[in-house]
Amino acid sequence: MLRLRPFTADRLDALLDFCARRPASPFPPALRRRLMTRLVSDPAGVIELTDGGATVAVAVAVDAVRSVADCAVLDLLGGAAPADPIVEAAEAFIARGPRAGLEVPLTAHTARWRAALEARGYRLAYTSYEMSTAERPPPPMPALPGPDWRWIPADAARAVEYHRVVGRAMGPVPGCYRADIDVFTRRIGEGEPDDLLLCGARIAGFAAVGAPRDGVGPVNAIGRDPDFRGRGLGPLLLARAMGRLAERGARRFALDVTASNAAALDLYRRHGFAIDEAVPVYRRRLARG
Repeated sequence: MLRLRPFTADRLDALLDFCARRPASPFPPALRRRLMTRLVSDPAGVIELTDGGATVAVAVAVDAVRSVADCAVLDLLGGAAPADPIVEAAEAFIARGPRAGLEVPLTAHTARWRAALEARGYRLAYTSYEMSTAERPPPPMPALPGPDWRWIPADAARAVEYHRVVGRAMGPVPGCYRADIDVFTRRIGEGEPDDLLLCGARIAGFAAVGAPRDGVGPVNAIGRDPDFRGRGLGPLLLARAMGRLAERGARRFALDVTASNAAALDLYRRHGFAIDEAVPVYRRRLARG
């Protein structure tokens, strides 16, 4: 019989090991750890489903980030299970918190959840594309727009301004999740810093990348403040991200983009990205408990 096992800190390494052996997402180990420990507001957001005491699935209801619709996101990290027990646990957790609803991406591992989600009142909200390139060098770095432009690494001193710019750049786009300011600020001090593009003293754009794995470098996010629209910053930001990843050993590049974001799709295709998978994302508004 399937049962939920409450998450406690001493279970973390066992769950991470399970997800490494039976992965249900492409997330690297460091991101899985961060999802379980930093991006849920309470241990109840880590969902472990067991059968006869053995783990069969691990998921997270991530509520320390929000989508444009003020929703949390449910990610299956490891194993396989029917939708209902996992989604029910996620809904109960999210309904007690500040988020207005829950979004569930249907990946290759969760595609069979579609009927169960629709029966629970979920509806298709948008589709996300997973894109990647063949092996290739990064594009040549375009010149900066003028002498008052420069690159700097993100730091905690600029966290509030950077957070605001991310919201202005990414907030209107379905499929973009922005962390709350406290989580956002803590992340800035961890790992490789994001690149900020300054015009004078203002942040005009940003490029955030992850750690390459098996020669594939993830472009986590690029964006620009809407006040700097029309300056041709897209190719500049993408070239910066791909160049940073190549310096760290990437030979191929990968990213996610919302299917409705025509301008971004055109930019990525011009730089060698092709669609690997279309991921429909289902959403349901929840009554607050």
